Amino acid sequence: MHLKWLIVAFSLIAAVFVASAATTYRTISRIDDEVSDLKRNSLPSVAELSAARAELQRARLKADELTLSPEGWSTPGYEELRSHEDSMQAHLGAYKQTPWYPGERELYDAKVLPELARLTGATAQVRSHGTGSARDRMAADLVFDAAAGEVDEALTALLELNHSRSLSSTETILNARRNYDRLALLLTLASALVAAIGAATVFKLLRGEERKAEVALQHEAARSAELEMFASRVSHDLLSPLAGVALNLSGIARRHDDPPTRAAIARAERTLERSRSIVQGIYDFARAGARPPADAHTSLRVGVRGAVDDLAASESDPGTEVSVEPFEDVEVACCPGVLSVILSNLLSNAAKSMRESPVRRITVRALLVGNKARVEVEDAGPGVPSGLEASIFEPYVRAPSATQPGLGLGLATVKRLVERHGGAVGLRRAARGGSIFYFELPIVPPKADNALTGPVDLRARAECRPR
Repeated sequence: MHLKWLIVAFSLIAAVFVASAATTYRTISRIDDEVSDLKRNSLPSVAELSAARAELQRARLKADELTLSPEGWSTPGYEELRSHEDSMQAHLGAYKQTPWYPGERELYDAKVLPELARLTGATAQVRSHGTGSARDRMAADLVFDAAAGEVDEALTALLELNHSRSLSSTETILNARRNYDRLALLLTLASALVAAIGAATVFKLLRGEERKAEVALQHEAARSAELEMFASRVSHDLLSPLAGVALNLSGIARRHDDPPTRAAIARAERTLERSRSIVQGIYDFARAGARPPADAHTSLRVGVRGAVDDLAASESDPGTEVSVEPFEDVEVACCPGVLSVILSNLLSNAAKSMRESPVRRITVRALLVGNKARVEVEDAGPGVPSGLEASIFEPYVRAPSATQPGLGLGLATVKRLVERHGGAVGLRRAARGGSIFYFELPIVPPKADNALTGPVDLRARAECRPR
């Protein structure tokens, strides 16, 4: 009877984790769709419509200038007016290449096209009366200005529609993030409750069984604790990229067509892409029974670049510098997501260890050792105290001098993933002080030679891409 309830409890725990993963996938997909809509539709539409309005205003000003000029409408002046109109038409042509929102095409056909035709006629009229009397020029200019005003109103209506959709997409993204946080909390609480019920069931079962059953259940409890630790770390790695998405996209509500906004969207897309890679890699690893898929491989150069970019995006200390020594690119036998988790944990651990150090420098190097690739992460921190070299990779073990928050699971996660992929981890003291954490992974036949070089300074996001 107890065994039955134990099976039910662990089935519920598994169901909670599956629900959490499904929720994460749905949230990422929804945010990705909204970001894509902003990038392909509303933001380009706003940019082109704004540029078209600007050219229209320049044409109106030029018409007024020529009308009031004693010489009237000269040929060069008329050609300049026409150039503004042509530029406006070019921007409208680019605008029409973007997707249409519901009702947008109808609004364009009903309001913009007729007014553009009227504006063309008004332009011809001011040209024909441009060399006449001041009264004729003024009358023609009034007709032109009225037609231009109608075009401007029509373009403003289209701008407001796209602006409204941009705000709607931003609100959808923020709501998705808030809803995900609430649901994640509920799933965590449900998992904790079910885990508590399962623990109580295990306790009752242990009391009623012989020593052999007790040993078996203790072994099962140990495996369950290990699974829980691993799942907890995976949840952390899932939530961190989403936090970056929320941060980068929060500025969209304030700015819509400027370089910072476009940069924020680009950063969000890169974060989402790496998030999907981490999720896919970890779940592939889990589905394979905590063993790497037979065909798993990824570029070491791409993995290092992504991990350094992630550290640059998340590290708040502008004084930390990351440099990557040149190395030959190879394919290592693991999924991109798994390599990202390993490198990100080591880089984050190095950055945290140097928060109190006068010099904050991280050096990344890669070496070929036989049929394996060794990656070393050297920091300039105080170093791991003597005697902790072997146990520092065990769960919940932290250096006595550690001042930054943490559970001591990052290095344990690195060790588990690396060893499951046929590699090894290690630690040694750096010649200049600090620590050198390293790991080795099997390599697959190398591709074309490629080198990754250059210092990386966390003070500027654009400088954080290794060259």
